[in-house]
Amino acid sequence: AAHGGFIELIDVKRNNVYLRLGGGCQGCGAADVTLKQGIEKAIRGLAPLVGEILDTTDHTAGRSPDYAPSK
Repeated sequence: AAHGGFIELIDVKRNNVYLRLGGGCQGCGAADVTLKQGIEKAIRGLAPLVGEILDTTDHTAGRSPDYAPSK
């Protein structure tokens, strides 16, 4: 959030949560770390029985993504 990032809840199917990261988080090289060590911990703290927490963000899109997909 300090870099203009935000999270959108896209869907919940069964017990899986689908999120989209935006703003400074879209295309950020640390988005996966933010998801696993920050967002996921917060969600599991409130809802420990949640299944997978999945990032649906297209990190290669946007104005200047820092993310480069592996080949």
